Amino acid sequence: MSETLGMGMGGCEVVPTPAPVTRVEPQPPWPAPIQRSEFGERARGTLAAAVPTVALVLLGGNTPHAAAALTSAVLLAAGVVVSVRTSRGERPLPVPSVSLPVLALAAIPALQLLRWPTWLAEAIAPGLARWAETVNGPLPSALTLYPDATVTALMGWLGYGAWLVVALTLTSSEAARRAALASLGVVGVAEAAFGVGNLWTGNLSVLGQPRVAYLGDATGTLLDPHHFASVLILSGSALLAWSFLAAERRHRRRRQVLLLSVVTLLCIALLASHSTVGFLAAVSAGTLAALLSFPRDSDRRAARRIALALGVGLIAIRAAAGLDLASEDPTAQQPITRGALWSEALTVARDFPLLGAGAGTFAHVLPAYRTIPGPAVLDHARHDYLELATEGGALALGIVLVAVMVFGRRTGRALGRLRTRSEHALIALMCGSAGVLLQGALDDPLHSFAVALLCILVGACALNLAAEAE
Repeated sequence: MSETLGMGMGGCEVVPTPAPVTRVEPQPPWPAPIQRSEFGERARGTLAAAVPTVALVLLGGNTPHAAAALTSAVLLAAGVVVSVRTSRGERPLPVPSVSLPVLALAAIPALQLLRWPTWLAEAIAPGLARWAETVNGPLPSALTLYPDATVTALMGWLGYGAWLVVALTLTSSEAARRAALASLGVVGVAEAAFGVGNLWTGNLSVLGQPRVAYLGDATGTLLDPHHFASVLILSGSALLAWSFLAAERRHRRRRQVLLLSVVTLLCIALLASHSTVGFLAAVSAGTLAALLSFPRDSDRRAARRIALALGVGLIAIRAAAGLDLASEDPTAQQPITRGALWSEALTVARDFPLLGAGAGTFAHVLPAYRTIPGPAVLDHARHDYLELATEGGALALGIVLVAVMVFGRRTGRALGRLRTRSEHALIALMCGSAGVLLQGALDDPLHSFAVALLCILVGACALNLAAEAE
């Protein structure tokens, strides 16, 4: 407070002058978000796409050493992400309605590894007694028939949830999503070109590994043409989404011509894979995208019906040729159909209805139930959901279905609330993910570690894009 002199009746008088008031802005109870550069965001998106790319180069990441290394890296990254989010005052898990169920899936093998009272174990898994009689051994004290395989599967299942947390965090910004989707598109083009080129030159090996099956099918850097088809579907949907999100309007005609050329290459590679289930998944995804893309007013109903009829017709024509065989093992005495394999897997699921026979044990348990003759190796059920039911029971299958339903609900609610180009990008990502999930009902694409990582990343981009409408 300052003082001034004034003249009054009695002479000088001191008149106080109030000091200026300084306005204090209220501070938020949490730290302000960090402003990141455009380059940094693009680097985050490119890093997110690099993880499934490394898995693809490692023959799908399905070998024990590759899977262990990738899972460890993902778990470490998830720990860092959760710590950073917590230190900033954010929720530890992004989109908990989806990430929590996926993480909870790892609780199934953890329960299977516990020792249970004999009477309770027999009540939960009636097949334990039959298993003990078959192998002429004691009744297992745990709910898994092969604990070592279940420990490995525990890390893998936990890795899926951890990767979802990492992918959701890395692609939270628009610039990061564009970079991730563009990178996935480049990966798809490289896979398609390599698969077709390798088939053209004889297809005798893949990245130095000799081939013993699928010699006449394009597989890219993978060993299975059906998994290769899944990669093409996911990378194609990512490329289309990127084309809708691209902000630059210069050279639009050139971009359209380039996009058409790339999509043509992906289609050629898909046909060269000779994957019936891959073709059905791609047509299903395209039909769903056409139905969701058309405006919902009455004057476009005819176009939507035509798209639906065309998609159903193509699916029916291709399905009439029959599904792919369950095994391409050249030592098989007779063709092994998927129906025969599914029937035996269903028998295992019935004996272990609640918690399954143990995560990661399908290849070990099936021989005790096998009636298919021949030495052909049947290490998977060629049906993602049926194999999940045999290994994790109805509880694991229910957790996955809840996660898928929540994903569909969150992304579906955003349709009609985003700007046009963002909505089209969201439709492309939704339908690409849906196509691979539908393929899982006829094959086992998600049992390829690379395909699973790629599908989770595409789904994370869709969830983050849908969050813009909230």
